[in-house]
Amino acid sequence: MISSVELDRVYEKLNPTAKGLEGVFSFPENMTVDEATVSNYLKRFVKELLPEKLRRFTRFCTGSDLLISHKITISFMNVTGLARRPVAHACSCMLELPKQFDSYIQFRSEFKSMLESSYWEMGFI
Repeated sequence: MISSVELDRVYEKLNPTAKGLEGVFSFPENMTVDEATVSNYLKRFVKELLPEKLRRFTRFCTGSDLLISHKITISFMNVTGLARRPVAHACSCMLELPKQFDSYIQFRSEFKSMLESSYWEMGFI
């Protein structure tokens, strides 16, 4: 039987950290300049998140507040205007990001708005 101290230790290891999340990101091997720029924006964004927001980010990407996935696949899409937003597929731990942002500030603002939204649509098939 596992003790409560050991269980707490296991749980603590599953709490998302910026370093832990960056370690599970899986980017495409050959990225364009725009994709590489957005991937750097994502890494920077995650490093700036407070623990509560790291949990929301992890839940957005994986469906769980805990970092139980060993890989979050990052892919890129060509979208602009109102269609431009991060799209997560929690069941497959995949995050689709738009390729075009004018700056990191714009990326951060749009992603932060997504995380702070009280409504996330989660579809079930």
